[in-house]
Amino acid sequence: MILFNSIVTFIIGLFYVQLSGDAFITPSCHDRPSSPSQSPSHDKMGKKRHINLSLQMISSGFSFNDGEQTLISVQKPLGIILEQEQSSGPIRVAKVIQGSAADAGVKEGDVLLAVQNASVENADLEEVLVFIGNAPRVLNLRLLRKESS
Repeated sequence: MILFNSIVTFIIGLFYVQLSGDAFITPSCHDRPSSPSQSPSHDKMGKKRHINLSLQMISSGFSFNDGEQTLISVQKPLGIILEQEQSSGPIRVAKVIQGSAADAGVKEGDVLLAVQNASVENADLEEVLVFIGNAPRVLNLRLLRKESS
């Protein structure tokens, strides 16, 4: 939890870490990884091995607009930052990471009304984050969007 200017901000699933390439063992413990994407660790024999890691944004989803409300189905990780100015105030989308939930139609400034068809209008942000964390990989979000005139 990060507290900044009395706004509670959480980052929800920005990146999905996936192993890629082959793990290999090098004979010397003095070797350094050749790039920041390689992470050294040691096997049971004390030999260093490098595992290549890659960060990927995973996105999939669709949206359905019904007037001011938008229903969005999106796969975790969401790649959004939520904020709530007061413990009983609305939960808003503060930021959307490009290539994530934005592809399904989530926009900055959207107000989160429901997760998995359960209302979160009067909920605390921490409760909502626990609910999202325990939900299945594909989430249904209902958002309120005030269109600019």
